[in-house]
Amino acid sequence: FTTLIHPLFTTLIHPLFTTLIHPLFTTLIHPLFTTLIHSLFTTLIHLLFTTLIHLLFTTLIHPLFTTLIHPLFTTLIHPLFTTLIHPLFTTLIHPLFTTLIHPLFTT
Repeated sequence: FTTLIHPLFTTLIHPLFTTLIHPLFTTLIHPLFTTLIHSLFTTLIHLLFTTLIHLLFTTLIHPLFTTLIHPLFTTLIHPLFTTLIHPLFTTLIHPLFTTLIHPLFTT
C-alpha cells in the first residue's frame, strides 16, 4: 500500500480528480445534465397534461354540450324562462313580495 497505492493516489489520482474531473463535472456535466433532464421532464409533463385536457374536452365536454346542454337550453330552458318564468316574476311575484310580504316582516 505505502509503496504503490498511496504514491499513485497522491501523485496521480487525487490531483487529476481535484484539478480536472471535479471542476469539469461541477461546471459542465452536472449543469448540462440537470438542464437537459429538467427540460425533457417538463416537456413530457406538459405534453401529457395538454393531451389529457384535449382528450377530455374532445371526447366528453364538447359532445355533451353540443348534443345535450345546448339543445336543451335553446329548446326548453330559454323559451320557458322568457315566456313564463320571467313574466310571472316581474308582474306577479316581485310586486307581491315588495308590497305585501316584505313589509310584514320588516315593519
